[in-house]
This record gives sequence, C-alpha cells and structure tokens, in this order.
Amino acid sequence: MKNYNWSTFFELHGIAPFWNGLTFTEFNQQRIEFCRTHFIPKNKKVGISEKDPKNFLFKLFSLWENDCTPVLLPFSATQSERLQFFKTAPYHYLWEDQFYHLSDLEFKAPREEVLILFSSGSSGSPKGISLSAENLYASAQGSLEFYQEYLNPTTKWEMNLPLHHIGGLMIPLRALIAGHQLTTGIGTVTSMVPTQLIRALKEKDTDSLTKYQLILLGGAGIPVSLLKQAYQLGLKISPTYGLTETTAQVCAALPSDCALNAGGPLPHQEIRVVDGIIQVKSSTISAGQYRDGKFKQHCMDEGFFSTKDLGLFSNSGLDILGRNDGQFISGGENISPTEIENFVLTHPEIIQAVVVPKTHSEFGNCPVLYYQTRNQQPLVCNDLKTFCSKGLSPYKVPKKFIHGLLQFGLKPSRQKLIEAATGL
Repeated sequence: MKNYNWSTFFELHGIAPFWNGLTFTEFNQQRIEFCRTHFIPKNKKVGISEKDPKNFLFKLFSLWENDCTPVLLPFSATQSERLQFFKTAPYHYLWEDQFYHLSDLEFKAPREEVLILFSSGSSGSPKGISLSAENLYASAQGSLEFYQEYLNPTTKWEMNLPLHHIGGLMIPLRALIAGHQLTTGIGTVTSMVPTQLIRALKEKDTDSLTKYQLILLGGAGIPVSLLKQAYQLGLKISPTYGLTETTAQVCAALPSDCALNAGGPLPHQEIRVVDGIIQVKSSTISAGQYRDGKFKQHCMDEGFFSTKDLGLFSNSGLDILGRNDGQFISGGENISPTEIENFVLTHPEIIQAVVVPKTHSEFGNCPVLYYQTRNQQPLVCNDLKTFCSKGLSPYKVPKKFIHGLLQFGLKPSRQKLIEAATGL
C-alpha cells in the first residue's frame, strides 16, 4: 500500500480536541470545505507553498487523500531558489492560493513515495528527499513509544517549527496518530533548535520553559554549556539527532538522563559509527533522493545508511562531532558554503569567494564571506548584503564580509580562514 489512510485517524479520535480547540472531526470537516473550492488532481506531484500552518495541513492531507505526492517548498524561498527546487525534483502542479499547472511530464519515482522534502546538498544544489508512508508512520511511532512516560491524553504539541522541515512536519503526524492536541500557541510539548532555546533563556523566559512536560532539542549542534544551563534550571530537555533522510529522529536522550550528547537509538533504530561516520539502519530511512530531476537510490552498507555526520559512540551515548562535507548548521538550517559562493561569484566585480562558519552565540554558527575583487578594492558591505539578499534566503546571507583571502600555496586555505573568522 502506497499511502496510509490518514483520514481514519480523524475518524478514530472523533470528538477529542485536536487543533486550537477544534475536534478531530471538526478539523477534518473544515479541511473538506477548504478543498471544495479547489480542483485537486489525482496521482500527481504537487508543490505546496503555504505560510499558514492550518491551510498547510489541509493541503497535505487532501493531496494524500487523492494519492498525490506533496512536494514541500519553503514559503520564504526566492524565485531563483524555487526554480532550483523544481529542477531538482520536478512536479506537475504548484498549490498556492490556487493550482498552477507546470508540467505534464511523467517523472520516475519510487513506487512507495508519498512525500518530497528538500535538504541542502554539499555541492550547493538542493536534494529532494523521497519519503514513504512507512517512513513517516514508523518515525512517529518510534518517537511516541520513546517518550511515552512524558505523554498523556491531554498532551498538546506546539507547532513552532516550519512544516517544510521534517522536524516540523513530524509534530502534527505524531499528534494525529496518538490522538493528541496541536496548538499554534503554548503547548505542553515543544520542539526547538538550539537558537530558539538560547533566545528564550536570554529573554529570561525560564518560568514559561519550566512548564513544558518535554522539550525536544535538535536540528543543529547543541553546545554542552546550553544543556548544562537547561538542566540546572530544571528544564525537561531531550537532546535529539536525526536527518531528513532518516525521517527526523533516530537518536535521543530522555530528560531524566541529563545527557550531554544525543543519547542512544530510538526504538527500532540501529546506529553504528564506521570510520568516524554515523550510519543508521531503520524502516525510517528514505529510499533515496532527487538531483537534477533524476531519482537515485541511497547506497546502503549492509542495510545501513551512511550519513555525512561525524560521531563517536560511547557508553554515555552518541556524540555528534560535525559534518564531513563542509556544510554547517546555522539556527537549525543547513548551510552549504558552495551554494553561497556560487551565487556571490555572479557579482561582476568578484573573482574569488570562500564562505566559512563562525561561531555565533545565538545561531550556533553563521556564514562569513571572504572575497577578492577584480580591482583589489573592497566593496561596500551594505551593497554586498543587498546583492546577496536578492538570490539567497535570509539565513544564507553572510553576516560578515571580509575583503581579501589568506593564500596558502595555490589556493586559499579554508581551514585557515575558519581559524581567522574565529577572531572576528
């Protein structure tokens, strides 16, 4: 079976509260009314670009009901980024305020595919991750099983992560399966990236944070100092690790563990570290990914998917040591230096560009651009920022612009530039 009948969960939970006071039945009735004004095709790939989370879910479940494959697009994406997404994993329609027909071509896809999300590739171009219903259901069930002592019939999941990210998408799916509530306000369970927690602690919002029954913390490297501070304040933090390719969580620690790393495997997950690289084996592993319009299966090693993350397994759990492909994470978003460099090099005056991470107290890391111009003269920083903003999402725009490159041999040393950025 390609897709689970998600509508059965609305019927199963019926008059129980689901969305901001609406019952499961009322939410589903509103979804049906919302979609009556739209022609929804059958068995097509449909891009979703939607800012409102309620309408997003209306579209998602309606497309699944019609055996379509939703392709989740960031609402804030620029036109050039949208074009890149389309070239990466083409789709037949785009559903915004209405349906826009884009293509009649037939696209080769895995038989069990029900969803495509985008993640940054190390080459700078996005990759479209293909997920099945089994991936989604197994991920949700594994999380619910792992956290069962922190969940109950009155659990209210907070919708505070973007739904086009796998971490955000799994929140409503867990709630739907378990019969829990969803809210765009304050819930009893929340998910955060480290940047969000750092901001909340800076605002001295400790009282609000201590009211949560559970705080899932992941999506980026978690500073040990942040975990220690959170535990000292009595926050119920669960550090967690996962990827889009693994349908979110594969590893986590319970709040009671007070772990300073990502903990151990969730139920039904196998994790190992081979030559320093984290590998995962599970029914949550995606079938493969799209690049340049073509689907390619993941290369597996004895059933294990090899991430590009460096790790170390010990008795205390899994320590995440960083990326093995030059990428870094800023505020929960994957940053590909190559993507930014390629765009910056379209500037008529710039002949060399290198982007490196710089440690940031709020975002974990932020991008810094080193560049060289044709006439060896620096450009006005605000002009460069404006230029970058025209083709890059806000989180990809460098936070600092440094004219001049440190030369070591025939080309700039990325490692030396990273070290130099530390002192900025």
